[in-house]
Amino acid sequence: MPEVEFYIIYKQGYYGQGIQGICPSLEEASSLADLAAERDKDDYHSYDVYPVPMSQIADLGGNHREDTGWIEKEPLYSTRKKIILDA
Repeated sequence: MPEVEFYIIYKQGYYGQGIQGICPSLEEASSLADLAAERDKDDYHSYDVYPVPMSQIADLGGNHREDTGWIEKEPLYSTRKKIILDA
């Protein structure tokens, strides 16, 4: 597996919301995902962190119409807004 050069934060909802940030480390990307989730007005969006290798084409599977490379894999980190309900 190629060495990871950066991490992206991808916002998911009922459909993909797109890349929200790019970071050089998993720790920084996780912290930024937490911050973005807390600032989100909705609690159903997740902020998922994926590793992305630089200077190479995505490792696609056999179905070129459905396989999108890195986003097909499990995220290394995922978070969403925490809702605290009053008792």
